[in-house]
Amino acid sequence: MLHKINYKATLDFLSLSIHALGTGIQLDIDPDLFLDKVLEDLFFIDSILSRLFHQLRDNPYLNRRVEYLVQLEKTKEEFIQLITQILNRGAFFSEPLEPYLPTLQTCLSGQTKELDILKSILKDAKSHSLSEEKEVISPLEYQFLLELEEQKEGDA
Repeated sequence: MLHKINYKATLDFLSLSIHALGTGIQLDIDPDLFLDKVLEDLFFIDSILSRLFHQLRDNPYLNRRVEYLVQLEKTKEEFIQLITQILNRGAFFSEPLEPYLPTLQTCLSGQTKELDILKSILKDAKSHSLSEEKEVISPLEYQFLLELEEQKEGDA
């Protein structure tokens, strides 16, 4: 079933979720109560960020694509920072997550690779838009061309 994806709202929600997780794992909460939820959220965010990356990467004609790619880049950077913090044991909640560190490391490396590709896509998109701007004809050039055309018609 086809449906329209609101990339901005989706990425805003993911960014808020990342921020909430980052704050939550700093608190002195009971891991027995929250471990499964935190893991589920981390893996969900990882999955959705990758899915959005593939959708935006594979659809070069999407309206406002560059805007969404920039927002995706920022959200991926936030998520990478959160996973890095967990892997570096920078959170109270890191110890209960220890058995899952290899899986989180895999998430981190996948997100990092996608972020590198994303930055390359954005760099190409920006250089492409700059080259398009160079090909724009100014009003003075139009006037000059029209004057040449009028002179040709007058000679004939």
